[in-house]
Amino acid sequence: MLSNILEKLTLRKAELAHEQQTAWSQLVVRVSNGKDVEPDAVLSELAILDKTPEELAAAVELLESRRAWRKQLDASAAAEKEYPEVLTKIEAGERKLESLIETHHEKMHPVLARKAELIASISAAIDSRRNLIDTANTDVHAASIALVEREIEDVTNDRDELNKRIGDRDNWLLTVISLGDEASSEDQARVKSAQAELAAWRKQAAQLSSQMASLQDQYEKARDVLLAPECI
Repeated sequence: MLSNILEKLTLRKAELAHEQQTAWSQLVVRVSNGKDVEPDAVLSELAILDKTPEELAAAVELLESRRAWRKQLDASAAAEKEYPEVLTKIEAGERKLESLIETHHEKMHPVLARKAELIASISAAIDSRRNLIDTANTDVHAASIALVEREIEDVTNDRDELNKRIGDRDNWLLTVISLGDEASSEDQARVKSAQAELAAWRKQAAQLSSQMASLQDQYEKARDVLLAPECI
């Protein structure tokens, strides 16, 4: 009975904390947008949320910074898409350098200039992404990413250990096969079973690689939560 009550209280406490965080985020957004900013009403909400005007001002400033970072991040999408195409053009031009060096420089000048612009845009986006993640609500970070990161770490460890076993077994098989009749009879007898075991390990390694790809996709989706300017 007591444990059931404690469980309900704990759950309700978490719900209230979430509601308060949501109300705080909504207030910050409204003030930043210049909506419903009647002083007495805002002060009343701050009192309910146990926040100060100074904390509100800091949160509004942070929100505006995060919006600017996200705008820069979104603006870089086209640059990131175009960048590989630009690199391809550069590589194609460089292959003609020996026979068309003068023409090459004339044609490549605007492309190289565009490459520099794209690098600057992408670099700014990387800074914006890092700033968005570094300033995101830590509770959101823990909930959305920490679990996936732990799973990625576990799969990475399993994959590394398995790859080591595969490498060791490959080396052993290569040695035994290269020795031929000079290999011990015990080693020769183990070749077929070792090859079967190696095939099973490689299949398992492929499954781990597939699992890692899925986890990386989950990680990217989870990290996208932190890129929302309102994640404060």
